[in-house]
Amino acid sequence: MTEYGYINEGGYLVSKILEDRTERRVNEEGKPEDVVITIAMQAEELVNLGWKPVDMVDDAKLTPSVEFGSIRIQPYDNGDRISYRYIESVSKKLITSKINEYKAFLNDTDYKVMKCYEATLLNLPLPYNIDEVHQTRQEYRDRINELEQYLD
Repeated sequence: MTEYGYINEGGYLVSKILEDRTERRVNEEGKPEDVVITIAMQAEELVNLGWKPVDMVDDAKLTPSVEFGSIRIQPYDNGDRISYRYIESVSKKLITSKINEYKAFLNDTDYKVMKCYEATLLNLPLPYNIDEVHQTRQEYRDRINELEQYLD
């Protein structure tokens, strides 16, 4: 695939994928004929208009390194060609949503802790395995603490 383009006044990439194409033209004898317009011919014309070759997007750079991350590609004029910057960011909205989901789980399981506490005070058997309840809830609290670091 061959792509040529330029960065417009608004900072956006304007580009065109070049492929060999056939045009019907009238020859010197006045007869119609098919003429192949090659990629090289199109590229030469575009270069004369200020267009440049455009790098391919590197799919390997599109995977964020962190959870809730995203990659934004930003084209830029790299002298003799158009290249891309791969800018990573973290979605604070998604993180906040996940934190709220984890906090809701903790709120929804508070009753298990209270029931176990009540049973302990009354010397009754525990209605839930408190070790499992504690471990699960602690995992959620730890995860909340990890995610809150991204919000600073």
